[in-house]
Amino acid sequence: MKDILASYDRAMLRDGWLFGDKGCRIGNPFAWTESERKGITDLEGLRALLFFYKMYYVEPQDFIEIDRDVLLRVGKGMLDVIRQYLPFADVSNNISCQALARAQDYAVIKAHCGDTFLSHVDVGPGLGASVLWEYGENYTAVEASPMSYGVQRLFYRGQREYEDTIVCEDFGEKPLVSAEILHVPSWNFHLVRDDSADLVTATFVLNELNYAGILWILCNISRITTKGGYVYIRDSDILKPGMHDISNDKALIDMGFECTYRLKYTNRHDYFGIPRVYRKATEKVYTFETLVDKYLGKHMTVSGGDEFKYNEE
Repeated sequence: MKDILASYDRAMLRDGWLFGDKGCRIGNPFAWTESERKGITDLEGLRALLFFYKMYYVEPQDFIEIDRDVLLRVGKGMLDVIRQYLPFADVSNNISCQALARAQDYAVIKAHCGDTFLSHVDVGPGLGASVLWEYGENYTAVEASPMSYGVQRLFYRGQREYEDTIVCEDFGEKPLVSAEILHVPSWNFHLVRDDSADLVTATFVLNELNYAGILWILCNISRITTKGGYVYIRDSDILKPGMHDISNDKALIDMGFECTYRLKYTNRHDYFGIPRVYRKATEKVYTFETLVDKYLGKHMTVSGGDEFKYNEE
């Protein structure tokens, strides 16, 4: 964990997130706002790993036919990892619930995005179980939370060829950025090449960020997604209070993405997040500064969170 926090501290200073307009008005894009309020971001090691396993405890409702082989592969992969560290942990129900959710995600993507992807970028991967899809030739995990990054390290090691870019940084080595599994902290998002991802996924992350966080993710999605590439979101269909008031769906459309699939429902409470798919229909790229101007203007101050924003124009 120390090397993760050291990398974070260097980036905050290097990129000016501590000072001036960024530090005083816009805020820190790498804060996990919701979980900070729950007081759970100080967990690390095996306690943090168990937290992410037990995060799923209710089985998602069926809405699409899943690939049973994918369900079994994800479930077995999750079981193999937890047995290495906590063989006594009672997580069978949790694994069943999370494996089903990941199999549903896979089914939606395969049905509405295509069968083959060269590069899959997973933003805010949580535990990291989507790596078990084995869907693209290259899988990149981008994570902002030091606690989550540490958990993903435990999960990814031993899966396939794995490169942890913070380890490279700690040893003074330049990342090769060529491994089958590439692990990148969000503050070093620049390591993910422009126009390199034909699939970007974000499950249960975009609604849990602050203003700086959502704008940082959106600008990088715009930058890395190829024209014709897809963005898959699974999240609540309402914005969570106190985070930000920017509609992820409307923002993507405004940036030139077309909605190609959205789960139809009567009551959102019947489903564990609402899946939707967007396809990039433009070559235009939006920078962080452009999105800040669009959504915050020159004076709106949001560094204290949505509840304490002021100077709205």
